[in-house]
Amino acid sequence: MKKIRLRTIIILILVALFLFFPFSTGVMNDGGTVVYCSMTYSVIKWHRNMLDENGNPYVYEKTRVYVFPHNHRDIDDLWELEMEKAKN
Repeated sequence: MKKIRLRTIIILILVALFLFFPFSTGVMNDGGTVVYCSMTYSVIKWHRNMLDENGNPYVYEKTRVYVFPHNHRDIDDLWELEMEKAKN
């Protein structure tokens, strides 16, 4: 009985680590955006080189957490969501 309970606990811990432990997918070529993904959420540290209305350069820096199901979207789709949030 104790072996079954111990196995169950170990399996549950491994599944939780798989679902919730984030890993880095690398740095994007947009100025340094970094994406950390897990199966249930993504953390994106936006660092994009941008131009304002007058053509002056600036860097957009924010950290956002996207939870399931948005965490599996393409980075470009998430950028569009980010720009909609910035406008509001």
